[in-house]
Amino acid sequence: MTEVEVPRPGIRGMGIVAAAVTVVLGLAAGALAAESGHSDEPSAGAGGTTLVLEMGDYHFTPSRITLKPGQTYHLVVRNRGTTEHELMIGRGLVTSGGTHSFRTNFFSGVEVLLKAGEAAAEVEDLGELEVEPGGEASLDFTVPADHQGDWEMACLVPGHYELGMHGTVTVR
Repeated sequence: MTEVEVPRPGIRGMGIVAAAVTVVLGLAAGALAAESGHSDEPSAGAGGTTLVLEMGDYHFTPSRITLKPGQTYHLVVRNRGTTEHELMIGRGLVTSGGTHSFRTNFFSGVEVLLKAGEAAAEVEDLGELEVEPGGEASLDFTVPADHQGDWEMACLVPGHYELGMHGTVTVR
């Protein structure tokens, strides 16, 4: 499982942790500060259908996303909150020792092109995407045909799930 952290604007670097190996990709300062309007409606683009998911303090907007199997998506994830948030998508929420995780990871076996500013990296088995306040990243991926049904998206930073920071991803 791969964990990705996207820094807030003005910080150089983005860490991608895969097992015990860390690869640091350089980012221009402030590259994550791009601003654009929010829309719940997907739009078609060169990299597939574009969806925008905004993370605020203890909520996702929109809180429900519908994807089609076999379709390629460009998912833009923005943190509009005042604290770090993360995006995890999975099934079977497990709680142990006060922390949460999913039994099944949506991105397990799925190749994802992660972009933050001018940096990009291909990752497989993306476990979580951590985004600092004001940060933005995008994920390009194709939904596997065997992923049909409901999945949960959640911020599993301690306490955030309990405050309502979760939603639904439906594949049909």
